Amino acid sequence: MKHLGQAKALAKLARLLLAEARVLGFEALKGYPHHYWDALGHMAQAEDEILVIMPKEAEMIRKARKVWEADEHRCPDFRKLMYAVSAAAGLCGDSERTRALEAQQMRLDLEPREETK
Repeated sequence: MKHLGQAKALAKLARLLLAEARVLGFEALKGYPHHYWDALGHMAQAEDEILVIMPKEAEMIRKARKVWEADEHRCPDFRKLMYAVSAAAGLCGDSERTRALEAQQMRLDLEPREETK
C-alpha cells in the first residue's frame, strides 16, 4: 500500500462504520426498522471509504450488504468484516490474524456458486 498511514486511518474509519452498522442491526431486531436502513447506509459508507486502497475488502463488505438487503434476516458477520479490513491495513495482532484468515474464508463463501446440473 502506497500510503500506509492513510490506509490505517481509513481502515479504522471503516471498522467504526461497520461497528455502528452492527449495533444498528441489533436495534432493528428490537423493532426499530429505520435502524436497519441506517445500518445499510453505514456499510455502504464503509465500502466507499476503503474502495481505492482496499478494493477486495470493499467488495466483501458490498457483497455482505447486498445479501442483507435481499433478506433482512441474513445479518452479516460484522466481526469478520472488521477483521478483514484490519488485516488488510496491518492493524492485526497474532490472534486477530487468525480471525482475519477466517474472514478470507467468508469472502470465498460469499462468492457466487455455479449450479451443477
